Amino acid sequence: MAHNTILKALTALFALLLPGMAFAAGSLTLSLGSVGPISVGASDSLAATVSASGDTVANVQLSVTLPTGLSTSDATTQSVGSLNSGQSSTKYWNITGNSADTYTITVTATGTSATTQTSNATLTVNSPGSISVTEVTQPASDMNGAGSTTMTLSFSNSGGSSATVTTNITLSSGLSITSGNASTSFDLNAGQSTSQSWTFSKTGTTSQTISVAITSTANNPSDLSYTITDSTAATTTTTTTTTTTTTTATTGTTSGNTPTATPKSETPAETQTTCKTGETKKCETGLKGVCAAGTQTCTNGTWGTCTQNTKAGAKDCSGALDNDCNGKVDAVELGCTSNAANDVSGQQVTGGPQGPGDKQKVGLDLGAIALAVVGIIIVGAVAAAAAGAIYYFLFHKKLF
Repeated sequence: MAHNTILKALTALFALLLPGMAFAAGSLTLSLGSVGPISVGASDSLAATVSASGDTVANVQLSVTLPTGLSTSDATTQSVGSLNSGQSSTKYWNITGNSADTYTITVTATGTSATTQTSNATLTVNSPGSISVTEVTQPASDMNGAGSTTMTLSFSNSGGSSATVTTNITLSSGLSITSGNASTSFDLNAGQSTSQSWTFSKTGTTSQTISVAITSTANNPSDLSYTITDSTAATTTTTTTTTTTTTTATTGTTSGNTPTATPKSETPAETQTTCKTGETKKCETGLKGVCAAGTQTCTNGTWGTCTQNTKAGAKDCSGALDNDCNGKVDAVELGCTSNAANDVSGQQVTGGPQGPGDKQKVGLDLGAIALAVVGIIIVGAVAAAAAGAIYYFLFHKKLF
């Protein structure tokens, strides 16, 4: 009887103790680290930490479940082993975003005789950055004598992720940067824009180039290139002086015909190698007198022939010019009434040679003067004799 009583008492005691012993079995807890946001094609690491409490938990494992649009190169299930009470372990997955969206990642922790634990993490995958470049101010294609020129570029990020932009400028030897840096790097967040400016100084006289290489962590915009000239830069001018000889064909006869002269075609006295189309300038035709002045006109960067401004006109014996453009001053030619050796102002004429006809006319003029003097003497003598005769008859006086 006493034995049965003791047995019942022990049974009741075990009934009280067994529930407490079951509660003391090992258990697991799970926590996840933050992840993202990332852009399409980028990756980030997800950390999962599992801890044990109570009794030792054996065969602990961590598993990750990824939705479509995400991927990992790591094993989706990673083994931890046994965890004693108070111990923990962390496992990692490198998650890659394949398309833009917001995703939920699920991680599960399991162990022998332990309740399964589950935790979620959210990952946002943004569309990639998209960098575009706008030319706000282009460098001058022709500096036209200016000492410097400016370039301004605008950079915009129309994508969903930030990007780093880098510019590298290369100049030819005749250019230098006076404002701005040849190499520049800056970040652009999604939807952000910014501008960059440079000032260039031209030191060379030939054509110069500016090359701009643009890269970014999102995309690489097209490179830019510019050519700069200066139409007013100093150029070498070649002047060619041509001595023109005028050949005169003279025809003269004893009857006093006026000699005629035919000048050769003239060559422009000056040729300039560089000019602007439509530009004009004065030139010398190689002729004499009023026919000497001419005009040259520029066509396609080259000076044309020298065209005389005044055409040949009638001979003017009262002047000292070559009005008929025959290479001789009018006043010294036969047929003019002025002295062949002197012009109307009484000055010695040196504008043209004197031919045989000129000398003959000088001799004839002197003979005429001599005859005039003799005539005056004879007329005077006759007049005196006539006066004496009249006096004799009127007054009956002897004259001689």
